Formats: sequence, C-alpha cells, structure tokens
Amino acid sequence: LRHLTDHCNGDDRPDCPIIDGLAGHGTVQ
Repeated sequence: LRHLTDHCNGDDRPDCPIIDGLAGHGTVQ
C-alpha cells in the first residue's frame, strides 16, 4: 500500500487508478 500513499497523498492524486477503481471511477487493473 506504500506505493499508493506515495502516488495518492492528499487531495492531489494525479495517478490513482486503484483508488479511482475503489471509488467506482474507471477500472482497477
């Protein structure tokens, strides 16, 4: 999960496909 926090910290999430997928936006790979 560390790589997620590195790419998805705060409200600025330029590259969060997994987070977006969990939120129902886009697809999870």
